[in-house]
Amino acid sequence: MDTSSDKEKKVKAVKRPKFADEKYMGSEPTVTALSDEADMARAYNWFNYFYTSEDAKAFTISYLKSIDYDKHIITKLGAVKAVELHNIGWNCRLLATGSTLPEGTWETIEERLLFLSSTVLDVSESEEDQPQAKVVSIQDRINAKASDLIGELEEELDVFFQEGVIQFDIKKWSLEKGIKPQIAKRIVEHFRPQYEEISEAQAGNDPDLVEAYKRWRKPVLKIMGLFLKRIIDHMTEVDSAGQAIRKPRKKKVKPASVLVSKMNYCASSDTLKSIDPKEIIGASQLWVFNIKTRNLSVYHAVGHSGLSVRGTTIIGFDTDASITKKLRKPEAVIKPLLEGGKIYLRKIMENIKTSEQKATGRINADTILLRVLR
Repeated sequence: MDTSSDKEKKVKAVKRPKFADEKYMGSEPTVTALSDEADMARAYNWFNYFYTSEDAKAFTISYLKSIDYDKHIITKLGAVKAVELHNIGWNCRLLATGSTLPEGTWETIEERLLFLSSTVLDVSESEEDQPQAKVVSIQDRINAKASDLIGELEEELDVFFQEGVIQFDIKKWSLEKGIKPQIAKRIVEHFRPQYEEISEAQAGNDPDLVEAYKRWRKPVLKIMGLFLKRIIDHMTEVDSAGQAIRKPRKKKVKPASVLVSKMNYCASSDTLKSIDPKEIIGASQLWVFNIKTRNLSVYHAVGHSGLSVRGTTIIGFDTDASITKKLRKPEAVIKPLLEGGKIYLRKIMENIKTSEQKATGRINADTILLRVLR
């Protein structure tokens, strides 16, 4: 068969965005009948880098149609998994763009095409006349998920080549994506060959690899190697752990009504009435008065989230700034406290001449909840 037929036509496929474009990887390769195994391997690596298995399948079918290949076989190949046509597709692409394959290569391809087509049943051989819905296996789902995530990582490598700086955090990304061991293993399998190539190119032991990466500046090659190593090392840890690294579950915020449901306080006395305890949640300041001991206490929140309640105790207050003082004449202090503004409240405790104590946070049945500030 004349595999360089004039009927050949180019297969249109869009290259996936990769971290090293043709500026670094070179233009699309060509081979001749004299090309050796190393030449073919480099060509396959180039196609593996820029194209997907689906592209390989498209290259195969398009080329076979262009040379008027057996239509029955072409139809059956449409039902074959794309991954089965990987290197066949690259060879078909080479032929479609004018290359000549080494002796014996096309014969091997044809044997493989016949075998693959034989694994697909004819319509008449099918047990059912009507086409059945395709069942997606667990492995197919895992492979599809891994492919999507690998694509995201390759886009981050693109960013590196465009900006010259690596700002990507692989651990944070893993947490956000909930990477599972099965996925991590496939990510490692995808990136390890290239990492090993870059490492060997840096070492200078393999002349072919040195030549292949000579367009890359040494600092770029070094940083790229480190980037790939981070991905591989972290994904290996995930795989070894045997469990998914999941994003920590955000703690559910309890409503104020639940937080104060067990709070023990005095709803009202002869002259005073407590505020709704739910107002305490998130407040920056709380004033309380014990009608039995005549102790006035002020609580200042220690953080932006404000005060809160645990059981019947105030929490989230500054233990140094929150104090208690006994009132000799409660009515003379409490009424202006309830009516005064923030500036007035700052001076109340200072003007009370009794001894100062640390506020404990404990609220009981004798405690009136006087006022909060936001």
